[in-house]
Amino acid sequence: MFRIVIGMSDDAKSIYDKIGNVIGEIDDHLVKLALFPNSDSKMHWRAEVYSNLHKVPKLRSTKKFPKYKFIRERLSIYEDMVDEMCLAVKREYKNLTPRNISSQEVLKLVSAYHDWLAEKLSDNGIVIGDDVFEELDELGL
Repeated sequence: MFRIVIGMSDDAKSIYDKIGNVIGEIDDHLVKLALFPNSDSKMHWRAEVYSNLHKVPKLRSTKKFPKYKFIRERLSIYEDMVDEMCLAVKREYKNLTPRNISSQEVLKLVSAYHDWLAEKLSDNGIVIGDDVFEELDELGL
């Protein structure tokens, strides 16, 4: 009897594209958490952060998880993007009072999450929900 074991791997471009396809959703929810930390939707937003990117496959070429720099490069966000996201989220949730936080502070929180996520994914290829929620707690999100 033969067993075929299929390893989950992808080429670098596919992994890069997959991360790029979900980063907007992750950042949108991180901004919501930063602006409205006491919202009734907090647990939903946290679950969205986790579910959008919690694992990466190994690179087909090296049979290893992508390096931190590779992942972190794709998890990039810029100050003008955060400004726009903050304005859009505030308009979307105009019935809620946002926390008094500058867009630069929001950028720092989002970037800190990106740093953490890139490190964990490059080491293990996966993060579990409890670890994500613990990190979000540490960041005050």
